[in-house]
Amino acid sequence: MTDSLDELMDIPGVQVAFVFTPDGQYTAYRTRQPVSPQLLATLAQYCATVTMTLHTLASNLTALTDHNWLPQDFWVYVGGDVGIVMTQGGFRGVLLDPRTTDWPRLWRTLGLRPG
Repeated sequence: MTDSLDELMDIPGVQVAFVFTPDGQYTAYRTRQPVSPQLLATLAQYCATVTMTLHTLASNLTALTDHNWLPQDFWVYVGGDVGIVMTQGGFRGVLLDPRTTDWPRLWRTLGLRPG
């Protein structure tokens, strides 16, 4: 996995690469074009909420099944003309255009091998 947001920004289709804290505060980001601080803050808060919700679900499913659902590795959302891929337990990710993203390169750069 890369430590460089700049390396993520080199991937075709990636529009924003960012890192945030569990309470939804962004700590670093790179963008292709100017993005308002409000949009970045909202994106970080929404992604933190989804990450927390998935963690709660995984914790409950681990307790109720014979499977270990933790730790959380990554999550992906794609809808319309936007997508989000979150890694590092859900606190580092990219906002992307799913139609133009070089998905194999993104997976390699993030150190992921989705099924």
